[in-house]
Amino acid sequence: MARGDHIRVRRPLYRHHGIDMGDGSVIHATGEPGRMKLDAEVRRTPLADFLRGGVDLEVVTANGFTAEEVACRAESALGDRSYSLLFNNCEHFARWCQTGAASSRQVDSYAIAGAAVGVAAQVLLRSATSHSGLAFASRALALTSPATSALAVVGAAIVLSSRMRGRGEAPIDDALLGDCSDQPRR
Repeated sequence: MARGDHIRVRRPLYRHHGIDMGDGSVIHATGEPGRMKLDAEVRRTPLADFLRGGVDLEVVTANGFTAEEVACRAESALGDRSYSLLFNNCEHFARWCQTGAASSRQVDSYAIAGAAVGVAAQVLLRSATSHSGLAFASRALALTSPATSALAVVGAAIVLSSRMRGRGEAPIDDALLGDCSDQPRR
């Protein structure tokens, strides 16, 4: 690993992303454990804090800015408190530093899975009620229909919104970059 590398570590249920600063520290969107990200902000922490219980540390490669510009972009965002699990999480931040586009493959994959579960539940429950006429299946459909429909719609909306935001709407104002904007692209 080297200065400006986009790195990630696998934690239970998700991967945590950050930018390696080349001196044993990482800049990443983080909050205090157990506080539901209420205090989340872009911080510089020791690598050991970034790893906190994670495994499989790896470098994420993508075409984008030079390593120095990636590091400069990360430093320019220190203290930013605009964290959002769905629209500005640690992966959005690291990808913005690396490529200029904020996106999260994790959010997209979870949203797609949620939409698929919602649609599948609708299909299965409708199939059960149309073939067997069971009162139980009919009641289940009546109870779950709004929830599974909502899950499908919300999942699709999150993916669409995330993809539209990733096409240029940055989590950090590019005007704050200062000298970073003069760095050559890879």
